[in-house]
This record gives sequence, C-alpha cells and structure tokens, in this order.
Amino acid sequence: MKPVVTAMVYAPFLPDRYHAAAAVLTEAGITVSDTDPDVIVAIGGDGTFLKCFNMFETPVLAVNAGHLGFLSSCGEDALPGAAMSLATGDYHIHELPLLSVRFPDGSEHTAVNDVCVHRCSDFGLLHMGIEVNGQTAAMLTGDGVLVSTPSGSTAYSLSCGGPILHPNLSAMVITPVCPHLLSLRPIVIPLSASVSIRIHGPGDRALVSPDGRATGTSLGDGDGVTVSRASRNRLVVSLPNEEGYYVRLGRKLGWSFRG
Repeated sequence: MKPVVTAMVYAPFLPDRYHAAAAVLTEAGITVSDTDPDVIVAIGGDGTFLKCFNMFETPVLAVNAGHLGFLSSCGEDALPGAAMSLATGDYHIHELPLLSVRFPDGSEHTAVNDVCVHRCSDFGLLHMGIEVNGQTAAMLTGDGVLVSTPSGSTAYSLSCGGPILHPNLSAMVITPVCPHLLSLRPIVIPLSASVSIRIHGPGDRALVSPDGRATGTSLGDGDGVTVSRASRNRLVVSLPNEEGYYVRLGRKLGWSFRG
C-alpha cells in the first residue's frame, strides 16, 4: 500500500485521547489533518467505529479504547507500531459490506452491522411480513427482526441466537427478535438478496434502527422498508501480524474456549 501522508484523528467520546494520538502520528512522520486525509484513526469502542464507518468513506484504522472492540485493528498500546506501519505502507485494506435501508418516503440510511425493525416501548408485539427477493419468507409476531452483515453477526444478532458468519462469506442473516413462535429461527441468505419488511398489525408502531441509530421515522400498519446491500463498502485498515479471526472470536467472545 502507499505510505500514509495525512491522517485524521476521530475520538468524539474520548477527547483526551486526541492529542496523544496526534503526537504519535506526528512522530511517525504523518501529518494530522481533517482535510482529505489518507486514513482516519478512530479511537474508542465498537460504537465509535460504527459511527465513523457510517460517516466517512476514507479507510479507517480502528484503535480500541473501549471494552470489547471487536471491530478494532489494534489497541491503544499498539498505536505507535501501527503509525509506523501506516507511514511505511506496511498495511492492507479490507472491505466491510454496507447495508442500505430504504424508507417509504424514499430516504435511505446505511449500516455496517445491522438494520433492526423493532417495536416502540409504548406499543405491544409487532406483526410483520418478511419477503426475500419478492417471495414471502415469514410472517413474524414478536419484538422485531434484524438483518445483519457478517460483521454484524457477532453483535445484536448473536445475542438473539443468530449464527456467526465468517467475514469472507457473501451472506447476511435474518434474525427474529423474541419471536412468539419457536419455529422462527434465524436464516442465512445471500448478500445480494433484497429483504422487505412490512408491518401488518392495526395499531402497531415500529422503529427502524440502522446500527442502533435513531432515524426519527416510525412505521405503522402497511408501512415497510427494504434492506439490501449498498453499492459501496467500508474500508478498514488491517495491520501486519494482526491476530486471526478465530483467535479474535476466542479472546473477545469466548468462542471455543473451554471452562
């Protein structure tokens, strides 16, 4: 890869880390600038990284300063080495697929992890119809439904009983949230598919949250949204000697570890 000349530091929830990170980058010979940077150095947890991914199309070096940091490229203690890798071009870029959710009014939001259609706190269970590529897939009564990418399969979907998808899979998973019927289990579908979710209950009211963000739009009876792969991806910096995916699953989520 080309050596990084300029970098932007993004640490909205940890402003005290900004100057320290900027100093590390400057020492490595990288200019810190908010104008047309080669790389964005995001410092925080997975919430910070998701916010950064949804705001910028520039490659992101995700530096974990939070609790889990499953999406991170490295920890804060490894930032000096990471800065040198950026400055010398000793890094790679990998792509995260992006989901698009389209609303009845034509507006669109994106999500790196998942799109959740869920009930409002003031209303009861939702009654929803789910179509995949125009074919009826399920009628669901419950708290909601998730459509997740492979990166999102280890987030909210996993806590709802969904499977872990390897990041190299061209797939997404539909995961019911607290379904009323035991027969409604998560299903893995192609990433190229189009998923339509429509509310079918008189008096029902649903919210749509891409990557946990509020959109300010609610859905009523007859309203629906369409979730599909966006036309662009998000770019993430991968460092040399970065731990493997299965090691990360074990260390951060306890997968395959014996008690």
